[in-house]
Amino acid sequence: MVSSVYDGDTFTSKGIRYRLFGIDAPEIKDKNGNFTKNNKHLFALKARNFLKENILKKEIEIIEISKDKYNRKVAKISYKNKDFSKELLRNGLAIIRYISLDVKSPFYTKDKEYYEELLNEVYHAKKWKKGFWKIYNSDSEVEKNLY
Repeated sequence: MVSSVYDGDTFTSKGIRYRLFGIDAPEIKDKNGNFTKNNKHLFALKARNFLKENILKKEIEIIEISKDKYNRKVAKISYKNKDFSKELLRNGLAIIRYISLDVKSPFYTKDKEYYEELLNEVYHAKKWKKGFWKIYNSDSEVEKNLY
C-alpha cells in the first residue's frame, strides 16, 4: 500500500522509496531545499496531487527496474491497469527522462515498446495541450522553465 507521495515521480510503499521509471516531474524543492517558484512549483504540485489522488492508500502493482543514485527503487507502477509514468506524461505533468535505447547510456532499456509508448503519450499531450503543454510549445521551453 502506498503510504506517501513526495512529488510527481517519488512515493513510498511498505517503507520503500520508489521513483517512477522513465519520467521526471518538476521538483517541489530545489537542490538547496527551498521551495521552487512560479510555474515550476505550480506544475510540481499538480504532478504530486495527480499521483496522490490516484495511488495514495492503494495497493498498486510495482515492477522494479533498477535503483537510482539516491538508492530509490526505480519502477513501473500501475493501478487498475493504468501505468502512472504514462498517465503523468499524458496529462502534461512530466517529461521523459532517465530512459534510453542507447546501449552505452546508464539509463539503457531493452524495452523499446515501452519507450515508444512513452513517446506516444508525450506526442498526444502536446497535441491536446495538456498540463504544461498549454503554456509551453517546445521541449526546450519546458526544460528552461520547469527543470
